[in-house]
Amino acid sequence: MAQGDICHILIKGESGTIPLIHLMGVESGDMPEDATGVGLQDYDGNQYTEITIGSQKWLVENLIVTSYADGTPIPNVTLAVDWAAEDGTVGHDGAYCWYDNDIIANVDYGILYNWHAVNNAHGLVYLTRDGVQEAGWRVPTKEDWEVLSMYLGGDSVAGKKLKETGLEHWDTPNDWIGTTNETGFTALGSGRRFQTGSFSLLRALGFFWTGTEYDADESYDAYLSYNNSFIYITDGDKRVGKAIRLVKPFAQPTIAMTTVINGTFEITLGGSGCIAINWGYGNVSNEVLTGENTYSHPYTGGGTITITGIENITSISAVGQELTTCVIPDTAINLTFISLITNNISAFETHAEWTALSVFEIANNPVTSLILHEAWINITALSISGLSITEITTYATWVNLVSIHCENNAISSFVAHDTWVSLNVLLLDGCNLTSFTTYNTWTVMDLFYINDNDLTTLEVHEEWVLLNLFDASGNAIASATDINNILIELDTMGMASGYVNLSGGTNTAPTGAGITAKDNLITAGVTVTTN
Repeated sequence: MAQGDICHILIKGESGTIPLIHLMGVESGDMPEDATGVGLQDYDGNQYTEITIGSQKWLVENLIVTSYADGTPIPNVTLAVDWAAEDGTVGHDGAYCWYDNDIIANVDYGILYNWHAVNNAHGLVYLTRDGVQEAGWRVPTKEDWEVLSMYLGGDSVAGKKLKETGLEHWDTPNDWIGTTNETGFTALGSGRRFQTGSFSLLRALGFFWTGTEYDADESYDAYLSYNNSFIYITDGDKRVGKAIRLVKPFAQPTIAMTTVINGTFEITLGGSGCIAINWGYGNVSNEVLTGENTYSHPYTGGGTITITGIENITSISAVGQELTTCVIPDTAINLTFISLITNNISAFETHAEWTALSVFEIANNPVTSLILHEAWINITALSISGLSITEITTYATWVNLVSIHCENNAISSFVAHDTWVSLNVLLLDGCNLTSFTTYNTWTVMDLFYINDNDLTTLEVHEEWVLLNLFDASGNAIASATDINNILIELDTMGMASGYVNLSGGTNTAPTGAGITAKDNLITAGVTVTTN
């Protein structure tokens, strides 16, 4: 990025007022040197290096501090029964461990903390430089990870730019899926510790806590996988042990604006034009992009975005706003990333002309009808959960599809395809599905959730050798043969860690060979729950 270029716009403010505009493209001449690492230490004296990625500094190593910011020791909880008791109550409100409780074998991966340590009243973050505390470092928020992902080109490609190359700390195929670590972030497959106290997914997944709470039981995290280029920003149980990377966002250059009501202000972008637009926080009203390099914003309190003239735009994000309408024309032919998660949009028109689209996210909106397109041949990730739709059409042409989030919709049918050979994550829980066909071509399937539906039968395949998380609980699988076959296939594929849930609903209990397969899985290290 040349000096003066601006890549992102983050607009903050309430409807009818414009107190501040953040230009999230710091001039290259203002950036500190990468990987300085001069005298940066935690409370215990452990040293860290840092690197600059866009508008953020990140530590290059996972956190390994065993003391809170005030010097209080963080409990090192090794026994599974004690780890499971870490529920956030007094005396059980923060813990750490090393993977498998083996610091010698796993020191490179850093410490695994539960979220209660992240949110502890003693504070977790205390870094000094040359003996003087350095302010600004924190456990990343959910937004910090989203800013990082967008800077790197979106969720579908950010992971490969963050992961360490090779197989020293990752399993294959990390070595041949295009991992570059071009940022120097050097993420490792640090695994996790389940809330039950068991360990899993070392060298397969790298989990990182955020400081952002989801609800009373869960908080947001980010994770990377050994077998694709994605970064996943999701939520998980606060009792799970995950790694932590600290971040220090730069203070952003600002342009102060006076209050404008029913008026217009304009910003002319530097360089070759805007490549990404991010509406940050607050209540956004009317937004109209009127040209390649000009951003015009008339405030009328209508809760509407209308976007025109955006042929050069590759990324649009308006997450967690109060938008009621977002109109993106068919001329936006270079769009690769659309994220409109958690708004109040009831109708959204898509276009077949968006053939470059890789990531499409419109989850958690009251959308009543949604059309996806066969021409979206570059699509890698769909997030269409929590809508008000009753049907959805998918296509075999989506051969690059890696991730589908379609939870909590009122759909009774979802057709998947055997051409989705890169499918790694499939979430269809909380719908009204009565049947679902799976395929043995999904050989990189890692996370499969289809719980809380009305399925009477379901098939898994021994070719799913990378499967780690499988949940078909809360269904109506009445045949013991079907339940047995699922467990036998999971055992046959050699599943040796992770989680399997076939409980709840009216699912029948396993018998005979199914019980044997269940016992084999448990012995191998898999957490298995059945009726």
